[in-house]
Amino acid sequence: KIYQPNPLTFKKPASIRYSNMVDSDASNLIPFLETLRDEYREHFSKIESDLRRCVSEFYDIRFKTIEDSKIHHGTFKKWGLYSDISKMIYWADELSEGVLYFVALLCIIHQPNPPKLLLLEEPERGIHPRRIKEVVDFIFNLAQMKDIQVIMTSHHPYILNEFEDIPEAVFVFDKDEEGATQVR
Repeated sequence: KIYQPNPLTFKKPASIRYSNMVDSDASNLIPFLETLRDEYREHFSKIESDLRRCVSEFYDIRFKTIEDSKIHHGTFKKWGLYSDISKMIYWADELSEGVLYFVALLCIIHQPNPPKLLLLEEPERGIHPRRIKEVVDFIFNLAQMKDIQVIMTSHHPYILNEFEDIPEAVFVFDKDEEGATQVR
């Protein structure tokens, strides 16, 4: 499964439904997180604790039911992050793209049944450079703990720096003068 989280898709309220896997664009974060909260509590708790550890201004994930027949026909939910510092909930549409993307990555990593092969395109996208190490560490831990092969694409030197102890895990793709792809 190729994950390309799109923060625009999980800012919007979502219908209530069961979902124990993250969609490839992470558009189902609300039903996924609610399913984890209700049926896979240890996974939900791990997402919240990792979020607190890496983005310390946020304490937990909150949900709110919305009923607005003008915009949404039916019952929907929105989600946000509670700040223990300001004692406020910052709803998804108020959060930065980097925080949204980071939550999506935490959800992908902490799925109850993650795929055996995980393809991540530019996992650092929208994430502050000082948070890249945490993201890569989560991915390394996932690969080790759950026996998952992870393939990432990136153009970011900070991602490459995280592989300095295991250079054999990095493949560099370049084009030569004739336009042929060279792998090293």
